[in-house]
Amino acid sequence: MQFRATAFLKRSVLQDSRIFSHHGMRAALAAMILYLFSMEFLTSTVRAGAGQSFASTVVMCCYWFLTLVGGMHFSTAIVEEKEEDTLPLLRMTGASSFAILAGKSLPRLALAVLFLFVVSPFLMLSVTLGGVLPMGLISSILSILCYAIMLCQVGLFASVISRNTRRAFTWTCVFWLLIELGHWWTGLASGIDRMLLGYSASTSKWQDLMQQASFWLSQRSLVSNLSLTLLSFEATDIWHPWMTWHLIFAAVFFCLSWLSFERFTAGSMSGSESSTPRTFLKSRKGSTSRAGHDAVMWKSWQFVSGGFRWFIGRSVGATSVIVLISWGVTFMSQSRFQSAEMIGWGLFLGIVFFVINFARLVGGLLSSEIHEKTLVSLVMLPRTTSSIYGSMLLGLVPGIVAGACTAGVMFLLLLAESGSNADQIANFIVQPWMWHFITWILATASLGLLLTTYVRHGGMLIAVAVGWIVMPMFCGLTLGVMSFGGGSGMAEFFQYIVPLFLIAAELLLCVALFYATVRRLEALASGS
Repeated sequence: MQFRATAFLKRSVLQDSRIFSHHGMRAALAAMILYLFSMEFLTSTVRAGAGQSFASTVVMCCYWFLTLVGGMHFSTAIVEEKEEDTLPLLRMTGASSFAILAGKSLPRLALAVLFLFVVSPFLMLSVTLGGVLPMGLISSILSILCYAIMLCQVGLFASVISRNTRRAFTWTCVFWLLIELGHWWTGLASGIDRMLLGYSASTSKWQDLMQQASFWLSQRSLVSNLSLTLLSFEATDIWHPWMTWHLIFAAVFFCLSWLSFERFTAGSMSGSESSTPRTFLKSRKGSTSRAGHDAVMWKSWQFVSGGFRWFIGRSVGATSVIVLISWGVTFMSQSRFQSAEMIGWGLFLGIVFFVINFARLVGGLLSSEIHEKTLVSLVMLPRTTSSIYGSMLLGLVPGIVAGACTAGVMFLLLLAESGSNADQIANFIVQPWMWHFITWILATASLGLLLTTYVRHGGMLIAVAVGWIVMPMFCGLTLGVMSFGGGSGMAEFFQYIVPLFLIAAELLLCVALFYATVRRLEALASGS
């Protein structure tokens, strides 16, 4: 069994080493850290503690990068074998469940460790900038390493119990929310309880218990400890209790994956499990409407966006849930209602919901057609590929707009709360920078759609990283350099000329990416 596990490990490492995107992400991460270091070095002479600021920024970047990219990569360990119908071939080699799980998860963990190896030398440079103890840096690196081990096993368990990649990533996010933000959820429950029942002798014990549970969970959450203790980089102890708990969580999730492997892969082993996702079958069975004039648009609206039921759920249901959560958050730290704080939390949660809904809809539009082998049938329709692709995009518009309803309502409430009248709100909406925000989203979506035709997983994530992290970083630096020496006329230049130029450039980029995606779809359909 040890030989087979080693063989699977070697096979997976060789496969992952041939993927160019992994090397590209490591190079991009190193380039970003060099850029951050150069910025901190230039400002180190004018403020104290530049090393601590640089190390804090890099550690938080590593944490969120590992959470997003690693969570997606870890959650595909077993489910990709189910989707490609290669899991029976692995069992035909005589490998045990333990060998398959270890051989599929350890290479992914090794890639995460390589990312940490890329970051660690740069973190040591922060000592030269001042404000950082080497022991604190080592403790932070070990904390992220233990967190990576836990996240790997969480993704492995989600991959075992899921039928497709999207569901595996969703379960990974759910488990992550329970583990890393469990203290926040218990605090929210305590706030909602205080909002509904008040504070009395009969409820004081329950609320005290919730507060104790919130404190206990916060001590075992890496994101909580990063913001409270680790980012000061003044620790004298290398090992901390939350590292032990992360390793315990990792062992528990691996045991759960081992125990549930046979049950949740029985259908894939026997071939009785259909390769078509269950969500598609449910949507098709539950739908009573007929295709309209444009069948391709209707297909995207009904089976990708979810139809009218999911439209109501995204607009009305999500808004109601976010309002309830925002209301409860205001009672977590205060005993009375604060409208401004509730609106602020509602706007933040509405934006988060919009981003998640937008990424899921747009990211799954072409990937599902490519990997379910239905792209050839679409291209063979008596229409041009560009019109087919355009109809597919238009079918997603209602679902995307519904996902933006909560953020839009909260944004208008925020303007009204600040004392703005109807004319001021309308004047704000017609500002060029407001429309640039919309074209920025369209350009990011166009880039993500093109990338999903080249990479199996993470196309939209790469597009978001390029469009919302890398480009703003360099564009902001360029605009900052341009602003030096500018007179009073620079205000109108940055208010009108710059956003209009960006809007035109982003619209041209959307058109270019649209036709590049069309050509890529035609090439995939022809098998070239």
